[in-house]
Amino acid sequence: MPLVFGSESAAYGSETYQATLYGMTDAADKMYSINLGEGRLFTEEEVKSFADVVVIGSRIKEELFPNDDEILNKKIKIKGRNFRIIGILEKKGQGLISFDEAMLVPYTTAQQYILGIKHFQHIIVEADSEEHVQQTVEDIKIVLRNSHNITDPEKDDFNVSSQADALKTVGTITSILTLFLTAIAAISLLVGGVGIMNIMLVSVTERTREIGLRKAIGATEKNILFQFLVEAILLTALGGIIGVILGASLSFLISLVLSQLLAVSWAFTFPIMGALLGLGVAALIGLVFGLYPARQASRKSPIESLRYE
Repeated sequence: MPLVFGSESAAYGSETYQATLYGMTDAADKMYSINLGEGRLFTEEEVKSFADVVVIGSRIKEELFPNDDEILNKKIKIKGRNFRIIGILEKKGQGLISFDEAMLVPYTTAQQYILGIKHFQHIIVEADSEEHVQQTVEDIKIVLRNSHNITDPEKDDFNVSSQADALKTVGTITSILTLFLTAIAAISLLVGGVGIMNIMLVSVTERTREIGLRKAIGATEKNILFQFLVEAILLTALGGIIGVILGASLSFLISLVLSQLLAVSWAFTFPIMGALLGLGVAALIGLVFGLYPARQASRKSPIESLRYE
């Protein structure tokens, strides 16, 4: 299946929306597992006749027709031409291609009247089975090299990739980002932990007489150790709660700005388990870095502590 694409503005009345336009054939539903919520996909005859028909994504429908449920056969303007809506795609969410924000037209129409090109930007090929994918890739390379009179594979003027290659690339990028964010988080936790330890050491020094007094009336080393550990854990847990609230609020505001002002499909979600994990890590940092100041406090001599000025 040939594929051409570009960014184009769709308009209906006073409403406009910038979307991605894809020029395809009637094989698009099979190639991309496209599900139609309403209407139909264009036919082979409409592709051959350069028909002005379009299938739109759910997001485009929401933006151009916010108060209209029956929009089939209505016309929208794309680059000054009227296109009749013959189908609406089911809401699918973000993927390799965001069909929620896509307009599908016959590739012949896209080439001739919208993009002004005569070539294909991509050719989509489907293998007959998963086992034959790699062999199909090699066959395509051989055919293209013969067609382009290329004898040295290093001089290929084309690129052939499969979905497995795309997923591998996405996986590599995700892994790198994960390692990068983990390193930043680890450094932040270390710096925060050292800060907590310094604060607790200052607190121990300032409360030396209090420690001596408590020991003088019967408090054991374990009591003092437990007291300062609890304070350190509560301090970091409180910081974790404030961080979760600020992070969730900032994420909500960003999603609101992107969806309302920039018309980007960006849903806000609040992962409960992620928030609980963050609070648990914050409490653990307080426990680990508060242990040394707590031990220092528990080992103080009551007599020397009461003499401290």
